[in-house]
Amino acid sequence: MTPSWIRCLALAVVAASAGCSLVPKVDGVSALDLTSREVADAAQQAFVANESAYAADLAEHVLKTDFDFDDLEAMRFIAAEGRFQSGNLREALPHYRRLLDEFPQTTHDRVVCKRAFAIGKQRLAAPRTWFGDFGTERDTGIEALTFLVTKFPRSDLADDAWKELAQTFFDDRQYQAAADVWERLVREYPDSEWADLALYRVAAAYRLQTRGQSFDADPLLRAHAALDRYLVRYPDGNFVADALRERAALEEQIAKRELDIARFYGDRDVVLGERLHRANAAVRFPKTGTAQELDASEVDEHSADLLKPRADRPKWEQEVRPKSAGDQDEGGL
Repeated sequence: MTPSWIRCLALAVVAASAGCSLVPKVDGVSALDLTSREVADAAQQAFVANESAYAADLAEHVLKTDFDFDDLEAMRFIAAEGRFQSGNLREALPHYRRLLDEFPQTTHDRVVCKRAFAIGKQRLAAPRTWFGDFGTERDTGIEALTFLVTKFPRSDLADDAWKELAQTFFDDRQYQAAADVWERLVREYPDSEWADLALYRVAAAYRLQTRGQSFDADPLLRAHAALDRYLVRYPDGNFVADALRERAALEEQIAKRELDIARFYGDRDVVLGERLHRANAAVRFPKTGTAQELDASEVDEHSADLLKPRADRPKWEQEVRPKSAGDQDEGGL
């Protein structure tokens, strides 16, 4: 026997489907019995009268039934605005997208830009339900803001949209995506009011990618480099004191990691590895308490190689063996 809750759910789905398929009426007459022009005129009148949902229903009917109607742009706009003004943001967004796709020269572009930002902000700020909405509302917000920055990159709202996207990714623990968006904001909108904050937050996004100093220093080094860039670019920035404090903490953390690795090699009598990592700590961050415990004589020509980006590391000397008669020059067959 089918459980009662499943039957109820099935009935609800059928009812919802039936509701969605209902044809709107104009003065009691089904829209199917009217011309597209008559339905469109009724949609215009309803829209002016602030009957937003009803206007959207009528406009959508025209869009679905008459692909050759002479004023589809107006119907698309009424459908979008009607859904937006009645609070149905999820259905409004596709209409705004199609309005720009189908009518690139539309005079409603400024309104579309503002609506996309409003939808993005509202959906991202919406509280999550106890059971969860499977990310639908959040996805709608991300989609709306992505649409804005793609279609309106020079809008006054574009940098605001990038900032909202970055913060959303950061809150969702997608730290690399957040760092990429903040970096793009700084690069493409250097005069934005958010540029200062964005470059500072890049460091946090990199730092939080590490599993801890015992595993991988690269995220910590990228965070340190981001703070260096911030302090150079914004010497009077809003976050200078915090950046200096965080940079010093990172230096201690990375230097301590090098000493931990040195002890690992020392416990195994790998003298070269122990000496190299102790020297790295002293050379890269000489002002740290960790580095000052070391003897300057430990520093050698390869010190700090392992703390430089791979592309910047000098190549270590390699033994050059004489060519044998069978060797071929580079580029030979």
